[in-house]
Amino acid sequence: MSEKIAFFLPTRKGSERVKSKNTRPFAGIEGGLVENKIKQLLATKHIDEILFSSNDEMCIAIAEKYASDSRLRIIPRPNELCLSTTNLQDLICYVPTITNADHILWGHVTTPLVEAKVYDTAIEQYLSKITKGYDSLVSVKELKNFLLNQEGKLVNNTTDIPWPRTQDLEPLYE
Repeated sequence: MSEKIAFFLPTRKGSERVKSKNTRPFAGIEGGLVENKIKQLLATKHIDEILFSSNDEMCIAIAEKYASDSRLRIIPRPNELCLSTTNLQDLICYVPTITNADHILWGHVTTPLVEAKVYDTAIEQYLSKITKGYDSLVSVKELKNFLLNQEGKLVNNTTDIPWPRTQDLEPLYE
């Protein structure tokens, strides 16, 4: 298939939980999570364009080290789309305005263990399914743990046993 595939990689300054989480050294990588993810994406076979979108000068400086690769586009993002209060729908609507790709993947630097091979496999899976009428692919993690609601009741217990074995719990997906 010769359709163009882009990967939207957003970062922003002002992490609320972990200071400088995107740029602090990680696993021996000086440029941290940003550098790690860019290297992973550049190693893929199927991604034609990486849309690195940020309002963080430090993140942009790290990305610029890889700007010689024509697949990487560094796009300063408007501050109103980089707030902790930004409506996700507004950001979703923004992405198609910065690319003419036929298919867009969306990922984050905060998944440092997802390597190029995983992205390539996901893209291959997605492309094989769109011919069958599917229009998206979402990665999830199966949860078979004790998950409680606000009243302290197990939300995924379909048995008559108050505390079943975890392998007998109904799976939920995160």
